[in-house]
Amino acid sequence: MSDRWQEMTVFVRVADTGSLSRAARELKLSQPSVSRIVGGLEARLGTTLLLRTTRSISLTDAGGLYLEQAKRLLAEVEEAEQATRGLDLTPRDDPPRDAADVWHPCNHTGPQTNPGPTSRLEGRARHE
Repeated sequence: MSDRWQEMTVFVRVADTGSLSRAARELKLSQPSVSRIVGGLEARLGTTLLLRTTRSISLTDAGGLYLEQAKRLLAEVEEAEQATRGLDLTPRDDPPRDAADVWHPCNHTGPQTNPGPTSRLEGRARHE
C-alpha cells in the first residue's frame, strides 16, 4: 500500500470511528502506528486534521475537508476496481488508438503547402 493511500485509509477510519485504537483494531495495526501515520499526514500537509483529547477525537475544518475528499477518492478507486474486476483480458484484434493515430502530419492526406522532410536518402560520392 502506498504511503498516501495508507494515510488516507487510516485517516478515514480514524475519523469514522472517532478513535485511534478502534481504527487500529479494524485495520489490524498497532495504535502507535495509526497515531504515527495520522501525525505524518498532518506534518506533510502542514495542518492539524484531528483535535485529540484523552477521551475524544474531533475533526478540524481542514480535517473535514480532507475527509470529504479522501472518501471520494477511495470510493472512486473502489468503483474502478469493481468495474474492471473479472473483465476478459484477451487482446482485441484492433490495437488501441492514440492521438498519433488520429492525426499526424505524416498521415495527413490533404493538400500540403509544406510537405516537410522526406524519408528518401540521397547518397553522393565525395570528391576531394
